[in-house]
Amino acid sequence: MTFVFTSERFADVGEWVDPGDGLVELVATDKLRFDFRVPQTHYTRIDMSTVVELSLDALPESTLSGRIQAIVPVKDPGARTFLLRVVANADTPVMVTPGMSARAKIRVDTGREAVVVPRDALLLYPDGRKTVWIADQGAGETTVHEQRVETGLEFDGLVEIREGLEAGVVVVTRGNEALQNGQVVQVR
Repeated sequence: MTFVFTSERFADVGEWVDPGDGLVELVATDKLRFDFRVPQTHYTRIDMSTVVELSLDALPESTLSGRIQAIVPVKDPGARTFLLRVVANADTPVMVTPGMSARAKIRVDTGREAVVVPRDALLLYPDGRKTVWIADQGAGETTVHEQRVETGLEFDGLVEIREGLEAGVVVVTRGNEALQNGQVVQVR
């Protein structure tokens, strides 16, 4: 069952109109599509099977899976973006109307592997330094030392570390603001 509503009337009954003039604006509230502008740098990484997760600002507690309906290669030259058209994969009607805002998470393969740490492990200083505290397990006790790092991408509460940290190293995520080099800590 499709519902179509009149959202705006441009002419009154009995009014003279010319061919091509708009009379009413019709709005269908089922099978809504979501249009997103995506940076052109991701154009080659997105295809019709790319996973999309939708979150609606009107329903912040829920998310919907979506599927890409169209990848429109016409870009906005000023913004260097292209249009991605997504439809929600929902068995029940989505309580959203045209014009409401939505957000999309698009899962793309960046083509690289990296060391990542939880965002809470990273300390940012006003002078631009970024550091993590590393737990060094020695003879019967664990001490810490501060390590300067260079970061990259951020996603899902994680931060990519491009330089300054090897894979498998234990980093401190709680209480790291008050640590001092060589301090003895307990690992939990």
